[in-house]
Amino acid sequence: REMIRMTITITGRKVTLRDSFKQRVEKKLSKLDRLFGPDAQAAVTVTLEKNRQTVEVTIKQKGMTYRAEETAFEMEEAFDKVVDILTRQIRRNKTRLEKRLR
Repeated sequence: REMIRMTITITGRKVTLRDSFKQRVEKKLSKLDRLFGPDAQAAVTVTLEKNRQTVEVTIKQKGMTYRAEETAFEMEEAFDKVVDILTRQIRRNKTRLEKRLR
């Protein structure tokens, strides 16, 4: 069975993104693939402000939007926190929808 993945766009503002970070983003967001259909789109934006890095992730699918933003000294650390927040949001929303359908 072939995996149909969501489209991931990675943008860096005032910062050059390393390939290792891009691979990390692809790997972590691919774990959320099973919760979304192939029409889902994820936008990852990394912004450098003074010595802080802000990572913002927005996932859109069929009128549903999940968004999380986190600031830390390291972009990897901020990204990990964002993925945790998004996972919680998605899980909470999925259970809410299931209860409404029952």
